Amino acid sequence: MKRPWLYVISLLALGSPIAWLSYKYYLAVTQDHVILSNTSGTSDGILVVGQASPPMTYKSFTSTTGSFALGQVTLAKSNNEVVAFTNQRAVAIQTPVAWTTGSDTVNLALSGPIDIDVTVWIVTGPNQAQHDRAVAMSIAASSIWDSERMGVAFGTIDFHDATDNPSAPLYSNFSDCNMKRSMQAAIGKDPGRINVYMVGLVQGIVGRGQACGVGSDFVAMSAGAGDALLAHEIGHDFGLEHIDTLVGDFDQTNVMYSASDVRQYFTEGQLFRAHLAPLSALNAVYPDRKGQPQRNCAQAASDSLCPPIAKRIWADGTFLPN
Repeated sequence: MKRPWLYVISLLALGSPIAWLSYKYYLAVTQDHVILSNTSGTSDGILVVGQASPPMTYKSFTSTTGSFALGQVTLAKSNNEVVAFTNQRAVAIQTPVAWTTGSDTVNLALSGPIDIDVTVWIVTGPNQAQHDRAVAMSIAASSIWDSERMGVAFGTIDFHDATDNPSAPLYSNFSDCNMKRSMQAAIGKDPGRINVYMVGLVQGIVGRGQACGVGSDFVAMSAGAGDALLAHEIGHDFGLEHIDTLVGDFDQTNVMYSASDVRQYFTEGQLFRAHLAPLSALNAVYPDRKGQPQRNCAQAASDSLCPPIAKRIWADGTFLPN
């Protein structure tokens, strides 16, 4: 029996009056789909990698139903995958995807969000004021994560009043990261969670925070830190870097801008890295992603394995989807 696509080509070659109808029918038959399950009922988005015309290298699609029609996608030589994003669900990835020349359906189940447990140590008082400041920052971080599809939520937040610790005054000004190890030894540290230390000053400034590295389980916060600063510092714990120098693609509204009072957005390129980077706390500290794909994507990487850091499925203020 002649294969359908050979039949269509034969009709076209013979100039058959039904050739183009057959061709359109063939295209409809070979439509590929992605079906998401356990969505949150809000707008869903995916990034697709595969061979098409033109090739799909993290091409974005959106849907209000969790169902996506892609057209015809076949195997690319280097990588083939689907990455999914939606509110209150962890970033999900199906890789590899075995695209064929027929009609393919990729079923991808979403889960989450990932609950992260956090310990807050009140190093510099007053205890209640610092407690309230930490609560306000946690609420702000949760709001950003929810609206920006980070797929992360706070689990338990434990508070320890360490203001009576004899060593606490030594760390009222967390002046540099060389103090991190000694402060944790003196004040305390809970394993398997991010530890946040509420101090008076960070590097001598009342409104600053410090994660002491990209990929960590540590945050030091000053007494006057703004509400969105905790989301920024935990972003470093998730493996994200400052984006200040990428002036064509980011501004102060991005959460990872180094100094801002208007932090609001994450790109999908940033979310991809936060979930897949091996050094991210979501992989190195918490167990939820155990056994799931991980990938080292430098901030400047943009190829068939790593979407650009500025990749957006949805608009971020003035920055349009790309």
